[in-house]
Amino acid sequence: QAFVREFENTSIAVFGQTIMHLSDTWQFTLGARYTQEEKEAGQVNYVAAENSPVDGPVTREEFDALENFVHDVIVNPENPNPGDKDKWNQFNPSVTLSMFTPDAWSSSFFVGGMLYTSASSGFKAGGFSLFGEDYVAFDPEDLWTYEFGYKLDFWDRRARVNGAFYYSEYDDIQISVTRTFPREDPTLPPATFNGTTNAGQATIKGAEIEFSLMPLEGLRLAASASYIDAEYDEFLDLQLQAGNDPITIDRSDENFAYTPEQTYTATAQYDWLMGWGSLTPQLNYYYVSSQFIGLDAVSATAEEAYIDSYELWRFRLAFRPQAVEGLEVAGYVKNLTDEKYFGAGIASIDGVGSVSLVPGRQRTYGVELLYSW
Repeated sequence: QAFVREFENTSIAVFGQTIMHLSDTWQFTLGARYTQEEKEAGQVNYVAAENSPVDGPVTREEFDALENFVHDVIVNPENPNPGDKDKWNQFNPSVTLSMFTPDAWSSSFFVGGMLYTSASSGFKAGGFSLFGEDYVAFDPEDLWTYEFGYKLDFWDRRARVNGAFYYSEYDDIQISVTRTFPREDPTLPPATFNGTTNAGQATIKGAEIEFSLMPLEGLRLAASASYIDAEYDEFLDLQLQAGNDPITIDRSDENFAYTPEQTYTATAQYDWLMGWGSLTPQLNYYYVSSQFIGLDAVSATAEEAYIDSYELWRFRLAFRPQAVEGLEVAGYVKNLTDEKYFGAGIASIDGVGSVSLVPGRQRTYGVELLYSW
């Protein structure tokens, strides 16, 4: 058997934004986007024509004679052209109300900043996944996000704090799943396919904060943290059985795949100015918590479907000569401590029956040459 697949996507969008200055303190922003998406997926299936020069067991000489033989193929008469197409129209508004701190709030320590709150909607077009010999449509994904954030400066602008809290509601969220199709012949193993489907509804809550500080001339310290609480409100998937209608299974209690709950970063950098140029050492730290990598319901209860948390260090030393403006030569070491970790993977225990893990990059050395003009 053989096939030729063809996909065609067409996207047209019109968007705009207007900003209204209500006063020196308040600002209102209104935006909108209209999107038209059209997707078409097709496939032509071929099978071998009945022109084989041999039938049954072959001798060595007959086998060698097939070296230059090209087998003719014909369009499969039982399932020639599986495919489908669909079109979606979507209107997505957004509103933001911002407040710039008045001068009366400023002091010898607090310089000023901005507070904002926003509500915005998003859209991701639907499409088609090939499960077995048929294309199965999945619906568009809709999102509403509500956010409150701030950007504040302190200590003669030598310290800055940015942060945000957000709440997102997904409708028909699209996720990758594994589905197993029993064959008509019970002596054959089931066929397993990966594809995209709609999980129903989901809620994501989170917070982010960034902090930067320049305590001394040339010294810069920065840190950030992120927390995500993601959960399915409704996730109904299908389990397929030979000769029977699909069975609906509830997967609402599963963790979000590829969504670590916590991430942290930290950076220390110093610009050392000299008569013949500048030297800048930089040290970075990165931490990511454990995350789920499963694609099916069975994987959600298996320890193998979770990759452990890990932390990485990176060092970089850059030199910028005064004689050549725009030139930078830098050496770096990534994964400074040579941490052994898995950075990604896929678990399909009920489907494929395996867990694939992608090792993270080991300690790496390198040199960069940059020139800007």
